[in-house]
Amino acid sequence: MDNSYQLNGGNVNDLQQSSIQSGGFPIPNPDTIQEFRVESMLFTTEAGSTPGGQVAVTTPSGTNQFHADIFEFTRNNLFDARNTFDAISGPAPFRLNQFGASASGSIVPAKTFFFVSYEGFRQVLEQPLQGFVPTDGFRMQVVATSPALA
Repeated sequence: MDNSYQLNGGNVNDLQQSSIQSGGFPIPNPDTIQEFRVESMLFTTEAGSTPGGQVAVTTPSGTNQFHADIFEFTRNNLFDARNTFDAISGPAPFRLNQFGASASGSIVPAKTFFFVSYEGFRQVLEQPLQGFVPTDGFRMQVVATSPALA
């Protein structure tokens, strides 16, 4: 299916693939989404450009009052289960921190407003790789059965 994405009324589709995985759609910080609308049929004329779903996202603007937000999402390996096929005794080290802040207000009351947002993402994930290192006996057996490898 071919979906269409709009951010503040502007088309933000990737012209080559029209998918969110292609990197063409800027994914906004969760604190910067004021409202969103998803339509799956009976499209309006401004949203009916593709046969798939239509996703419209609107970000907030500044107001006369000052508002600020901060957030943090943390995950680590404390509650993870051990991999059954792993030789180590516990889960692999994993640290994920997603954090950010936003602020809005007025520069000139009732005339000039601002809205700023920041999001950071830090991740450390160690994944053990399963490998096979042949023994000398195995190598000799392979060479003995395949003269082309000798």
